[in-house]
Amino acid sequence: MIPLHSVLENRIYPLYVLEEKMMPGGYVIESNWDYNGAYVDLKIDIRSIIFVVRIPFYAVAGSLDYPGITVRVNQPYLLAYEHEKEISGRGMERITSDQTNQSPQSFEAAAENVMKKVEELLSPG
Repeated sequence: MIPLHSVLENRIYPLYVLEEKMMPGGYVIESNWDYNGAYVDLKIDIRSIIFVVRIPFYAVAGSLDYPGITVRVNQPYLLAYEHEKEISGRGMERITSDQTNQSPQSFEAAAENVMKKVEELLSPG
């Protein structure tokens, strides 16, 4: 996990704004059965590796299933996973940059570019 810096961190948005502005661009809102927090993912598949720019958020008051809920954005981060072979049945494994022949800086630079696009999407006006 590589933490990413963003001006979105600690900003508050109505949840519907995240949904309306980000979902058409391929972003997916996910959760772990936690009604207080969730995250927005952008998954990028490159040569059997899945990169995920994850933007976590949590409900400011109440839970995420309330209509009109507002959320606060936490610090985004980058994940990288390797596709698991179908026969293993173990799911996906986390990998390091050493296994992809790319530097952590190249991952981070790509994720920072994604975050700039997200910041533009969510900036007022």
